[in-house]
Amino acid sequence: MDRVCRFVGESHIRYNKGDIISIQSGGDTENFRKQYKAHLTDDEWEEYKASILDTLKQNALQISYNDKNLTEAEIQVQWEDADGTHWADLDAQGKTYENSKITYDMKRKKAYPKVRDQLDKIYHEGIDAWKADMVKPVKDKYPKE
Repeated sequence: MDRVCRFVGESHIRYNKGDIISIQSGGDTENFRKQYKAHLTDDEWEEYKASILDTLKQNALQISYNDKNLTEAEIQVQWEDADGTHWADLDAQGKTYENSKITYDMKRKKAYPKVRDQLDKIYHEGIDAWKADMVKPVKDKYPKE
């Protein structure tokens, strides 16, 4: 079993609904439980498991993108049966995010005219013409996500 924190909010710059925010492996296997639980009552065992999930939640609440932290309403922490897939899912998610970010940056970079052409536009027609004719069309075509 893994402890998994997922994004359950509607919209975020980094996460889509259902995306894994973080994972901690193990901690509820039968061997671990027998060894550790021998010293705990059932209620203490459940309290221990809840405290582990709370730590995972508190760590997720510290994550910030563009100076915006996640909220409790946007995250869900729980024990999930792993079958070895959580880490692969998290890795794939990260690659998808990085590729979309790179693609977005590259699209904008390619779309802007060369610096010398932009400076020439500013010199001959002014800042307002440069913004309207060279900057705004690119920003409109590739808005920030």
